[in-house]
This record gives sequence, C-alpha cells and structure tokens, in this order.
Amino acid sequence: MNVMQNDSSTAPIEEHEILLLSPEPLFTSEISIEWGTLHPHKNVVSSKVPWSSKELEYVGKAIEELTAQRGGELPKHINSLITDRIFKDTSAHQIFHSHHTLDSTRVRWGIQAYLKKKEKERKERLGF
Repeated sequence: MNVMQNDSSTAPIEEHEILLLSPEPLFTSEISIEWGTLHPHKNVVSSKVPWSSKELEYVGKAIEELTAQRGGELPKHINSLITDRIFKDTSAHQIFHSHHTLDSTRVRWGIQAYLKKKEKERKERLGF
C-alpha cells in the first residue's frame, strides 16, 4: 500500500493495487473431446448441420429437468446451463455434433426446435 499526500488537505490518500483475474470458462477440460461420433451428419462441415433426434431428445430431457428443479419456470440462462451439462456429460459427446457445441448460443437453436416440436405434439393431441 502506498500513501500519497492530497494537495487540498493534509490527510493521506491510500493507493491500493487491484489485481484483475482472468475470466474462467464454464467448463475446462484437459482432454480433447471427440464430438458427434454417433451423429448422423458427423462428417458435415458446412455452416448448417441439422439437429439429430438424439440431440433434441437430450436437450428436451435437460429442459424438463431444469424446469422441474425451478418450480416449472424455464431458467433465463437455459442455453448456458444445457451447454455446461453437455460438456460435463461424457455420454453426450458422441451425440452432439461439434458445430452445435461451439458456444451456448448454438444450443439455443436446439432448444427452439425442441419447444416447437413439443408444441406441435400438444396441438395434435388436442386435435388442432
């Protein structure tokens, strides 16, 4: 701690050195992850890769569990919660195409597809 004299008064001003910490990602891994070994479009490298039924099933199950844990409310940060779950669940690595796991905004499209599918099924059940 350094002490400086303030020109307008005789009271010393204390200077503190502030150390900034680098931000940490949601999940870090020392191993290389082999994504999508079971994905039907595993060899597709274009900018658009279709979501597989297994990916949507996984996302749907995660949505249902996370919503139930929060009293029926869909969490605002659902994208990052599901992305974090995918990274930590080694059994999910083979299901998900690497393109769908680049960041949490990619998972949003899977969430939207699942919710749309669920709404369509609900309407069919009700006879709409």
